[in-house]
Amino acid sequence: MAYYPKQLIKVSKTLTCTGNGATSLAAFAVTGTVRVREIYGVVTEATNATTLQKVGLILYEATPTTVEITDIGTGTDGSGAVIGSLFIRDAVVGASSPLAYKKADVCSSVETQYDGSGYGLVLTQRAGVTTNIKVNFTGDANTDVDIQWFCKYEQLSEGSSITAA
Repeated sequence: MAYYPKQLIKVSKTLTCTGNGATSLAAFAVTGTVRVREIYGVVTEATNATTLQKVGLILYEATPTTVEITDIGTGTDGSGAVIGSLFIRDAVVGASSPLAYKKADVCSSVETQYDGSGYGLVLTQRAGVTTNIKVNFTGDANTDVDIQWFCKYEQLSEGSSITAA
């Protein structure tokens, strides 16, 4: 019997983007089947964001299996991010599109990703394997940016969840 509650559950995790070259950090762990309604990141500290680039999201099961949630080839240029800047997965885009980026000092509002259509991003844990939503980015030795990632989801199978990884 299918399990379809109407409530949205919100989880968050803060990741520090540091390091030289391409990096991938686990933000959330997926259990069962869920529908993601919103997923976005808010810059909470920007000590050095001049080289924060190619920011994107993937569903990571195991090497070499990954599924793009947003484009990670080009990714999103986050250089110059300031506190309050946002990285957003738009509802109208697919995995071939990058994260939308709103720099805090040039915008005053942000539209939510949920458009009321009833769709969203359906994710299913691969059986017997840890399945994570990961944040990919590139930087250099000076890159130091904290991003708090938020995920609002609903359960589509009994016992399913998204938790901070």
